Amino acid sequence: MRAYQESPSTERIPRAKRDRQERKASIHAYILVYAGWIALFALSLWLVFLLQGNLVNDLFFMRTNAWRLRFISQWSIFVLGIPWILYAFLTEGYLRNGVVRGDVPRRLRKAGTPILLLIALSWGLRFAL
Repeated sequence: MRAYQESPSTERIPRAKRDRQERKASIHAYILVYAGWIALFALSLWLVFLLQGNLVNDLFFMRTNAWRLRFISQWSIFVLGIPWILYAFLTEGYLRNGVVRGDVPRRLRKAGTPILLLIALSWGLRFAL
């Protein structure tokens, strides 16, 4: 008697073929992870520049001192860039762990939804003001 019970569908497939199928599925999952990560990386970078533009435009229309406006314009990219880099590193690890658990599409949606909502909000503020 076997120490474990295999499902009928996996009993008929030879082990080498099953391993190839699992490896191929894993490779496809990693390709999906890194393609999604690059897309999220680009979207979040775009968000940083949109937020910086919104900040500078708002300050310009509030008739802020030119020195202060230039200072905020230059330092806002640096200040907004730090969370952007943290987001990029944390998202990569989060998505890579999704391959092991088998929930990569859900994790991509979960990581991308806030970025897309913030982009929509930023565009809305840009055109509203």
